Amino acid sequence: MTTTASSKGVLAAIGLGLVVMAIAPLGANAASVSLSGTKVVRWQTSPVPFVLHPACSSDLPAAACLDEVRKGFQAWVGPSCSSLVFSDAGFSNNVKLISAGYNENKKNEFAWIENSAWTYGKYVLGVTSPLYYASGSQTGVIIEADIAMNGYLQSWAMSGKSYSTDVMNVAVHDIGHFFGLQHNLFPNAQKPETMAPTADPFMGSRTPEADDIAGLCFLYPKGGSYACTSNNDCPKVVGDGPQGEVYVGQIPCQSNVCAGAPTAVQTGGKKLGDSCNSDADCDKPTFCQPISSSQAVCSQD
Repeated sequence: MTTTASSKGVLAAIGLGLVVMAIAPLGANAASVSLSGTKVVRWQTSPVPFVLHPACSSDLPAAACLDEVRKGFQAWVGPSCSSLVFSDAGFSNNVKLISAGYNENKKNEFAWIENSAWTYGKYVLGVTSPLYYASGSQTGVIIEADIAMNGYLQSWAMSGKSYSTDVMNVAVHDIGHFFGLQHNLFPNAQKPETMAPTADPFMGSRTPEADDIAGLCFLYPKGGSYACTSNNDCPKVVGDGPQGEVYVGQIPCQSNVCAGAPTAVQTGGKKLGDSCNSDADCDKPTFCQPISSSQAVCSQD
């Protein structure tokens, strides 16, 4: 995730939603969130409205394509542990989205970019840009979020066939960014979570996994808090490292609730063969290499 300051005292957090690949407690593949200062980035109220571009992708019939996007939002609604609800607020012909470098307009818009305004390259399929307060009493509160889809360098489908650029397979992931989830940096190799950094070519990104749902319920817990028995039940915090996204902390478990300032994630000091969370943990020239769905170690070429 790239974070840049805007001119209005808010941060535009640009989540590079997906790139092409060639409830339960959080486990080793914990869901990830981001912070503004010590505050978790999320919406403060629900339902959260969204607005769709009426044309959808030019590759597809508009009505059916828009229904796939709506299904993408609904994929996150329904878990008994979550209070999050979305509302369909109609249509907008605007394609000057925050995700494409334009200013906010107080609408949460979802659109395909079909021309050279798309600047992220062929293999980025979607970009999500939540805008949130960086200071004051509402620090971390999202006030607007746009989702831009790559209609310029990709051809889209709704078939659900493996290795296709499927609308729902991408939309569900980017909608996760829309409400505050970040990438799971060590996804399950056999059955990747929806919030894995890359799209599952076998369409698994369409359906949130247990850790995805746990992250949703941490952000929007029904009853006001997310229960835990240890820090491992709570989300990790993603930030920017010198080589991209890294885990920079973890929300602590305090009095059986995931809350409070994150505990620090060790950086450096890990040797060849030591367990790790990110490349930042490992002494150079070693790097953090996942060896299973739940473990990674410092490795060397």
